[in-house]
Parts: sequence; C-alpha cells; structure tokens
Amino acid sequence: MGTANELSGRDNIVLLSGEVFFRNCEAFANGAISRDMYGQYHNKSIELIQALVKTKQQAAKATTVAAEAANKEAEAKRLKAEKALQETMAATSTFLQQSQIKRITDDLVKCKVDNAGDETKLKACDETFETEYKKITETY
Repeated sequence: MGTANELSGRDNIVLLSGEVFFRNCEAFANGAISRDMYGQYHNKSIELIQALVKTKQQAAKATTVAAEAANKEAEAKRLKAEKALQETMAATSTFLQQSQIKRITDDLVKCKVDNAGDETKLKACDETFETEYKKITETY
C-alpha cells in the first residue's frame, strides 16, 4: 500500500499539521481543553511543525550536497576516462602511422631493387613514396 503522500498528494508534514490543528480545535469545541490550553497547544504545535520543516529542509540540503558531490565525482571519472581514451587513440594513431610508413618504405626499397638501373622507374618509385608519405602524415 502507498504512503500518505502517494494517497493524498500532500507532504506528511502538511497532513500531520492538519490533523494536529483539527484535533486541537475538536478538543476545544468539545470542552476537553480551556481557551488558554488551546492557545498553548496551538503555539506548541506551530513550534513543533516548524522544527519538522527545518529538519526536512536540512535533510533535503544534505541530499542535494551528496548529489552534487556524486555528480562532481562522476564528472571527474568521465574526464579521466576521456583523457585515457584520447591517449589510447593517439597511441593507436601513432602506431598505425608508423606501420604505414614502414609499409611504404618497404615498398620503396622493393621498387628500387626491382627497377635498379632504370632512372625513370626509380624516379617513379620516389614520387610514389613521397605521395604516400604525404597522405599518411596528413591523415594522422
């Protein structure tokens, strides 16, 4: 079964206040307490309700502070993870770039060995290497 708050749509302090004031009025109307007692009970009820409200406000503030601290902690963890990801991506990028440079260097060596003595083809080997090298270094 739901709480009083769910059933009535009102805060528990509001419900308690209504009940306290109703019972105080009822006791006075039935002659169970004097006018002076009614005033004393009324004033004491207000003091107690104010104390309840203050306690509830402090609890809400503590909850807010805890939530803010949790948010800051989560943000710090997110930033740390993001930095680690960026570092990993940079390392991966560097590794890929180095791998591709090694590949085109190996291709250049093979091209020069295969075409030794043919200046036109050797020049084409160098041009291909320079073009591929430029693409790699611009990509990363």
